[in-house]
Amino acid sequence: EAASLLFRDSGSGRMARIQMQETGPDTAQFVGSYRIEFRADSDVLPEIYLVPQQMFDSVEPMKKIDSLIRDGLLLRKPFFLRQVSNTVQAISVYDNREQALKAYQDYRNNRALDPAALDAQRIANLQAQNSKWTEKNQAHASERLSMEEIERQKLAELQKQQNLLNEAQKLERQGKAKALGEEGMALYKQEKYLEAEKKFVEATELDPENTSYYFQYGVTLYKNEKYNRSLVALKMAKGSDANPLELQYFAALNHMKLKEYDTSLKQFNYVQSKKDPVLSPSSAFFAGVILFQKESYKLAKSSFEFTLDNSKDPKMDQQAEAYIEQIANIESFLQQKSKKFIVGLSAGLMYDSNILNQAAANAQTSLNGYRMSYAANFEYRPFYTEKHEFSIITSLSDIYSVTQNFQATRDIQGTDPLTLSLTTPYKFKGLAFEKAYEFAATPGFESSYMNIDDSKSGVGAREQIVSSIFLRLDNTFALSEDWFSTYSAELRSDSSKIDTTTTPDEDQTASKVSLTTLQTWFKDKKKTESLAADATLTNNAAKGINQKFVRLDLGISDNRPIFWAANLSSRLGVFMCNYPDSSTSRKDNGLNLSSSLRKSFNEKWAGNLGFNFSKNTSNISDNTYDKYTLSLGLSYSNAF
Repeated sequence: EAASLLFRDSGSGRMARIQMQETGPDTAQFVGSYRIEFRADSDVLPEIYLVPQQMFDSVEPMKKIDSLIRDGLLLRKPFFLRQVSNTVQAISVYDNREQALKAYQDYRNNRALDPAALDAQRIANLQAQNSKWTEKNQAHASERLSMEEIERQKLAELQKQQNLLNEAQKLERQGKAKALGEEGMALYKQEKYLEAEKKFVEATELDPENTSYYFQYGVTLYKNEKYNRSLVALKMAKGSDANPLELQYFAALNHMKLKEYDTSLKQFNYVQSKKDPVLSPSSAFFAGVILFQKESYKLAKSSFEFTLDNSKDPKMDQQAEAYIEQIANIESFLQQKSKKFIVGLSAGLMYDSNILNQAAANAQTSLNGYRMSYAANFEYRPFYTEKHEFSIITSLSDIYSVTQNFQATRDIQGTDPLTLSLTTPYKFKGLAFEKAYEFAATPGFESSYMNIDDSKSGVGAREQIVSSIFLRLDNTFALSEDWFSTYSAELRSDSSKIDTTTTPDEDQTASKVSLTTLQTWFKDKKKTESLAADATLTNNAAKGINQKFVRLDLGISDNRPIFWAANLSSRLGVFMCNYPDSSTSRKDNGLNLSSSLRKSFNEKWAGNLGFNFSKNTSNISDNTYDKYTLSLGLSYSNAF
């Protein structure tokens, strides 16, 4: 079905009618996508009105509507306006103010979960819907076979009884049947379909040899939403003087209403191919609607164009044009979505109360100071489809530290890491164990540089301390609409470049295995508010016995939208780390509390404010410390 809204610029008083299409049969949700430009020299101040359809069909409708608005007789509808991209805004219109406010509160940026996982859920939901329809289609087909058998037996019995009548009796019954058929047609034209149905049933019973009544009966059953019975009646009408193309057309309509889209599409395509001046354009339109729902946009566009070229129905032409415009916008969005190059930049300033991660009592220098950070990543995504995605990503991150007096010292800057990495992630989105599923495999290389030479100072003195190769495997299942479950494994090989000839027990060259699970529960349908629990078990099999450890991390996180359209993420974590072979039998335990406030200014720029507190306890006093950090950052991302 179609519906219309009125978009009005309160500044200029100019108006535009927006025609929308229903998202599916009986959903009562309508969407449309259009480009509207009123003035180039100032902002548009939108107002939305729901106008009765018949008003648009009147003479000079816009003048009448404008008069009603000015007189206060046509009230505005509450809506929620949001930025989708630099050039696209989305307007969601609601029945009442409370719904619109709730939508605004729900709309926030949520980066707690990979968007591809949400995409996988959408694909899986579509597949699950198709699977459900397939089961229902089988049930419908079985029901039709049973109906058809009963109807044929009934027809055979009626014909047997008719054969026992003499010629005069037959003619009398045929006359009554004809009169009933004419009464049925009159009732049909008055849209009294239930009464018409009864007349056609009586006509078929009085004259069972005239199967043309079955066609009229079948069309009436379609109008009465008895789609399966209608299909049986139309099948019984075959061989009569009914138009075969009309039989095919109404059968296709029935199959469409039953969501038997593949069968319906074949029948609509057949009717379209016959170039009937009335039925073919209409069939092409409905075929386009089915293809649109299947997201086969190119084929749908071709069907709607056929309708425009051949239809003589202005209303259908208008709806076909609306669909074509929506398809153009969708294709434009998909083109944007498939951009191959993605750039990310970030910079920040942090105050760190304990840069060296040392016990304050044992420190020989100032521990607190300021740390400036910057990072950049460049992604090339050569392959992106509905189910598969592959990228090549290069990243760089760096930290530059100074004391609280803004002095650069070797002790402080000896902790500043410069990290370079190259990763090639692959993602698959689909179904696994009948659940929405995303699989990601990320192999990569990483190299870190720090200043460990006492004879040198400054950023330029940094040298390679470790190179690593790794493989990370992530499996995410949408166990329900609100519960996402992720299971990850990372295999890592670290090659230490630090000379430990005289201290082999400190050799950090290692093979590391990490197993992680993340359980995320969303509290709202738009997935902007969530609660998550995570656990990671790590075994670091280092060459040096003092660097071997087994560590367990546990955490719980909360993510929610707050004021100013910002997003607040908080996490409480604990860890237990055991060094079983170390010469000191070292055992560490820790607690970490972090909170980050993120605000998106637009699609490209975002700011963040962060706080972190860590407390580490150990049976080795040098490893017992606490610290806190405060950070302020700015990030930029763009795709082209």
